[in-house]
Amino acid sequence: KIHPPPTISSARTQRVCGLMTVEDGDVTTTQQTNAKQFIKKLMDTRVRVTVTDGRLIIGDLWCLDNFKNFILLDVKEATVAEDGSHRHRPLGPLVMVPGKHVTKVEALKPCIEQSAEELGIER
Repeated sequence: KIHPPPTISSARTQRVCGLMTVEDGDVTTTQQTNAKQFIKKLMDTRVRVTVTDGRLIIGDLWCLDNFKNFILLDVKEATVAEDGSHRHRPLGPLVMVPGKHVTKVEALKPCIEQSAEELGIER
């Protein structure tokens, strides 16, 4: 069953674009709930998304939808050459990274630790 998310007063968490609560037999698992709350806490945080072709897409997490498409603000692309040097190029003010190409999402350690602590999630 798929149900719309509950109404949340914070503008920050309302931007989880159309994120639906997927329930398994009318009971949402704790792990799913924790994951969704954790992502909500990372909104407006600088993240680095690795995609299947090896590129790094860096931007502020603004939105995430049911298909795990990431919407990022102030985005740049970073590539690592074979000699270890990094190249950066701007991609634009608003970029959608298709979820099917996302292999890893990273944020700064203090942001992750703060979010986990606020939610009482053990790491």
